[in-house]
Amino acid sequence: MPIPIRILLFDGKSCPLAGFPGRLTFRIDPTADDQVVAVDETGMRYRVYWPEGFRGGTWDVPVVHDPHGLVVVRDGEVLEIPVDGRFPNLRGYSVCSGADQVSPAIWVQFQTISIRDAGRKIN
Repeated sequence: MPIPIRILLFDGKSCPLAGFPGRLTFRIDPTADDQVVAVDETGMRYRVYWPEGFRGGTWDVPVVHDPHGLVVVRDGEVLEIPVDGRFPNLRGYSVCSGADQVSPAIWVQFQTISIRDAGRKIN
């Protein structure tokens, strides 16, 4: 039986605001404590939070699926940061950055958001 990949979940309704570090590369390592992280160009690791309903793939298929079962990210995939001030987009889902109590982090959102929506609850 395939072993599932653990992902961090949140309610999908808040967006902390902090500057993005540049491009991020997703790393999915089933043997790590934080199995899905994003790594910037300096090597800084970001914990990744996903909305409820998202789920990790398996050890032999290192991906994350959205609630519809579509692949949202694969190991080694790069998230480019738009130069025009928009939030990065990961297959239709906006991404915010900030920090949790442990480390820098990013949050994948259920919807596309604008800069004016950052830092507050999104309905």
